[in-house]
Amino acid sequence: MFRKFSNKKSNFSKGFHQDIKLILAELNEDPYRKFHLAFALMSIIPLLVFLYVVAVEFFTIDVLVGKIGLIMFLTIIITLIGYYVGYMTIRNILIKIIAYATSARHSDYLKTTFVATASHELKNPIAILKSNIYNMKEGFLGEVSEQQSKVLQLCYDVLQRMTRLVTGLLDMYKVEDKMDGLLITKCDLTSVLEKQLNELEGLVNEKEHTLIRDIPKRKVIAWIDEGKFERIVHNIVSNAVKYTPNKGTIKVSMFDSGEFVRFECEDNGVGIPEDKKERIFDKFVRLVHSKEGTGLGLAITKELVELHNGKIIVESELQKGSKFIVILPLDMRKLKGA
Repeated sequence: MFRKFSNKKSNFSKGFHQDIKLILAELNEDPYRKFHLAFALMSIIPLLVFLYVVAVEFFTIDVLVGKIGLIMFLTIIITLIGYYVGYMTIRNILIKIIAYATSARHSDYLKTTFVATASHELKNPIAILKSNIYNMKEGFLGEVSEQQSKVLQLCYDVLQRMTRLVTGLLDMYKVEDKMDGLLITKCDLTSVLEKQLNELEGLVNEKEHTLIRDIPKRKVIAWIDEGKFERIVHNIVSNAVKYTPNKGTIKVSMFDSGEFVRFECEDNGVGIPEDKKERIFDKFVRLVHSKEGTGLGLAITKELVELHNGKIIVESELQKGSKFIVILPLDMRKLKGA
């Protein structure tokens, strides 16, 4: 049976409330006080209705010039003031929210564009350096000593890390800017998942992990972007391998409900600290800084999942392990209008 989405409060909701607090702080005033005042004034409306009923029942021309008329007039004025104060307060906050969001979006766009341009310009020089250092290290350009070989290997490893970073940045930019669209094809998710796990067996065996596969024996047919599903699986499973100590256990599962497919990867690794749970899918966030990586894998994964109108959930307990859950629609043609 297909499991329902988690009912826990979403990270988006928490982030939204934090943004609202920042915006209210920038107003340099206390909008709550104005709200209370406005709605206190507007609460006179029931009294206005009461006076209206009295006026209808006992109406004479004297009502308009007597005490009741004065009270009705003052009530209307106070109510209108209350509405005006409430309207202006809400309008001021909305203007600040729009300005804040526009500024943040523009700033993020400029930073992303700059990083993407710089990454693209670095890609070719890094490739040339890698090629030349490899040729030198292997002795194709002349004999090298053992000490020189070690230095060249160190340089080559650094360039490898730079290549991964540049590639990750470019991938992130393409996904965020919707340049890397979906290529929807018919594929067997069971076969794709098995293929990815087989490719990752080398990493798993290197750390002497136990890999448990809970995958359907039958075919699970889906209309999605096969290449992007492969990247989602690769990023999540390799992340589990990286952060699980040697001789750990990693369980990969897949279920389908006819409309959705649910992919899970559970490990008994280090878990995620409380202060990083809300930021685990942010760019450049790494659980352990000593671990090799760019901090872009999970950020790209989340973007790819959302590109499929899917959902990614993380459950974790420090020093006990983590579980990543990905839920995707099985037929993207319906959502794309194909």
